[in-house]
Amino acid sequence: MRDIFINYSISKIKKQYSNYDDDKIAEIKYGLEGLYILITKSIIIFGIAFILNIVKELLLLLLFFNFLRFTGFGLHAKSSLKCLGSSTLVFIGIAIVSKYFIISIPIKLVVSLFCVANFLIFAPADTEKRPLINKRKRYIYKFVTTAISIIYTILLLLIKTNFITNIIMFSMVIEGVLINPLSYRLLGLRYDNYKYYNH
Repeated sequence: MRDIFINYSISKIKKQYSNYDDDKIAEIKYGLEGLYILITKSIIIFGIAFILNIVKELLLLLLFFNFLRFTGFGLHAKSSLKCLGSSTLVFIGIAIVSKYFIISIPIKLVVSLFCVANFLIFAPADTEKRPLINKRKRYIYKFVTTAISIIYTILLLLIKTNFITNIIMFSMVIEGVLINPLSYRLLGLRYDNYKYYNH
């Protein structure tokens, strides 16, 4: 189904924009693959969330997480099937834990401060397919990701609703794991990919 969607879209694009070279088509194809995975993954995950009555928790988790992910980046699964499986397990699992478990604010603050330090040291983390070659952008991404995590930590002190503070903390933990070099090593992925390119 994915190949049908991508091949059909590419054929239409080639007809409409015949001046696009192979590099541009490859770039568009990469984007279409990402879009297809995002849509199908979202349908499945939100379907499960609806059945389990945790749609609100899932939406908030994805919102807080994606603000960090946008500038922190981090590892990706090697296949779309692994991505779907791991994303479903992590996001559904954490949404359930956030809704039903009470975690004290001191514990949340300690975890969050560890995450802030993690972002300060390791963010952003790139991939082999998308190396972050531009040094200035890496510094900007590091600053923004760390700043967001500090804001999240402050929110833990201001917000009184347990499931929301749980979600804020766990969104930091997820992104912290995804950018940590130990996670890359455990999955056999190359870290600091920008170092392998000539500047």
